[in-house]
Parts: sequence; C-alpha cells; structure tokens
Amino acid sequence: METIKPGKFVELVYKVTAVDADGNTFTMEFTEQRPDKFVYGVERGLIQQLENALLGMEQGAKIDLTMTPDETRKEFGERDEKAVMTLNKSLFTIDGKFDSDTVAVGKILPMMTEDGYQVQGMVTEISDDKVIMDFNHPFSGKTVGYSGYVKTVRDATPDDMPHSGCGCGCDHDHSCDCGDCGGCH
Repeated sequence: METIKPGKFVELVYKVTAVDADGNTFTMEFTEQRPDKFVYGVERGLIQQLENALLGMEQGAKIDLTMTPDETRKEFGERDEKAVMTLNKSLFTIDGKFDSDTVAVGKILPMMTEDGYQVQGMVTEISDDKVIMDFNHPFSGKTVGYSGYVKTVRDATPDDMPHSGCGCGCDHDHSCDCGDCGGCH
C-alpha cells in the first residue's frame, strides 16, 4: 500500500476543533464529499505538526492530533488585540441592503487591506451600525484537535499539481479578485 510522502496526491477526511480558554468552540470539517486535497510536500498550507504526522501514513490510517495553546501560538502567532477591528456596517451592503447571508457571526470573510493585500477575518459581533472582525488566526492560543482519516494516497498526476492561477487551492483557474473561491485559504 502506498504511503504519504512528497509528490503523493492525498485526500483527508477530518474535523478540526479549536477550543479557547473559556470553552468556546470553533469547528471546521472536511467531509467524504469535500475532502481536503493536496499534493504532499508540493503545496503549502498544512500546519507543520499535521504535515509531520501524515508522513508515512497509508490510506485508511486514522488522524488524531492535538495541539496545545502554546503550540498553536508558535504555529499561528501571538494574539494581537490591534487585529480586532470595528468596521462600519455599510461596508457590507449590496444594493443598499446589509448582506446578512454572507456576514454573520462566526463566518470567516476575505477582506482587502489598504495596501491591497487579501486577509481573512472572522466576524465576532454585529450591531446596528458596526461589524467587529478578528483578523488573528482563529486557532492561535487555543487547543486544536484534528481527527479523521486518510481517504486517498496515490501518485500525483499533472492535473493534481498546483496550477498557476490564484494559488488558493480551489479548483478554479482565476485570480483571487474574482471571488469564485471565497478568497485564498
């Protein structure tokens, strides 16, 4: 059976659970229908501990990894209160109406800095006229667990290799300003 090593196409089915000191939980899941897909060692984006844990695993192997708050701070950086911003709600309107389908507490949204860089921020609060967003990494300083299994391990084909498009890991060939993939991950 093939094992995960550089150049192998990998699909993972797993759940990521982040818990802060107050017990608040954030969960993200890659399912059978929408697994996390990548070419190991070629595409960047996996946290180093998960990448290290996957090396040598076979199809069907279980993933069970927990990172402590100190480890997540090292991986994702220290929390910076200056990265929590209060924005005018009017920034999130379409045709004069607030976009409540897209902008909701807990949603991660792509935003642009004044310098034109794309960043990701989590909506933490919405009031009558303001939206508070946290641009810190959502896992920094939290206990983060990864649990699931390796769905696929095989040789990568040319079609599996990262394309020259936006580099966000989606299946579209575009630049990131079109919004088809919801922004870079």
